[in-house]
Amino acid sequence: VDMEKSCLSLGQVSAPSCLHGIGHGLMMEADYILASALKNCELLQIEDRTYCFDGVFMERIAGSMLPQDKKLKIAQDNLFDPCKSINKIYTRECWRNQVAVWFSYFSQDPAKIGSYCASLEKEYWETCFETLGLLLVQNKSGDLNQLISACQIVDKTAHDFCIVGEVKELLFEGKDVNLAYSLCSYVTDYLRQKCFMTYAGMFAEYQQRFMK
Repeated sequence: VDMEKSCLSLGQVSAPSCLHGIGHGLMMEADYILASALKNCELLQIEDRTYCFDGVFMERIAGSMLPQDKKLKIAQDNLFDPCKSINKIYTRECWRNQVAVWFSYFSQDPAKIGSYCASLEKEYWETCFETLGLLLVQNKSGDLNQLISACQIVDKTAHDFCIVGEVKELLFEGKDVNLAYSLCSYVTDYLRQKCFMTYAGMFAEYQQRFMK
């Protein structure tokens, strides 16, 4: 709880990353027992818990304090674990991090990852495809055409969510703001306004974080 207060004192722009870090720490403290770490996240205020859950699931995959032989082993038969069977309050953050597992397992192939996202319930599509967009920005070039073509998967909805994810990550990481703005023009009418609104909100945060 003291750590949570310290995180919140950083302000609304920086607090989420700090709360996410608590999740990493709780997973390590729990000796990588997922249920224990997630339960400890529930000691935080309800509105802060998702960031903590996210950190726990990311650390499950990273295993940064584990020796190589104890790290998570990915195989075809566990690509949906533990998200298919976990309590629903954790599901969104679980799938969000599972995309990184697929990204690695399928050698960064957007089409294969997209097919796995498309197999989930529709309520998780936005999270799944946006996270794919995030990972594309982190791992591919900052080339407009490459970022657009990588999101041409599944259907228009998937494409749009993926592009929005790219826009968010470019701004979050302090990368090319003009590229982020340009990408919104390639979103179909259904989500274009949302993309530009997302850009505007995150650009304000970008200014606070990178243009002081």
